[in-house]
Amino acid sequence: MYHQRVKIFAIVVTAVLAICIIRLARMQLVPDATLQKKIEQLRLQQKRTLKTARGRILDRNGNILAADEPGFELHIGYELSSFADERVQKAKLLRASRRDDAAEKLPEVENQIESQKVHLERVIRRLSFFGPTPVEIEDRLDRINNRIW
Repeated sequence: MYHQRVKIFAIVVTAVLAICIIRLARMQLVPDATLQKKIEQLRLQQKRTLKTARGRILDRNGNILAADEPGFELHIGYELSSFADERVQKAKLLRASRRDDAAEKLPEVENQIESQKVHLERVIRRLSFFGPTPVEIEDRLDRINNRIW
């Protein structure tokens, strides 16, 4: 009786294992049209962007505190914006002139200053396409440099 139960158990386990292996093989090897359609629908959903409307936030008097408008910020790193300040230029030239190899370093520093100033002017000109005028950008840079100095 015990051997008969073991044989029945082994047959049931083998049958379940065979069904699982056949199902896995079918899922891996045979493309199912309904699954392919679902996968394609999921891909289309990922590509679709949804517009969000958040509305406005008002204070108790009805003044707008926050509006639903697209916006972005433009940043110029201080490493580049510092070349708009004459104090930085003079400090770099003074440091180069105090070195032992001042005759060699001074022209290098002057060339670096000029190339960075040209690069900064190009960046400011490109940023002016996004709204602020070059004069406004330069004024902001001057305020930042004055605050740092």
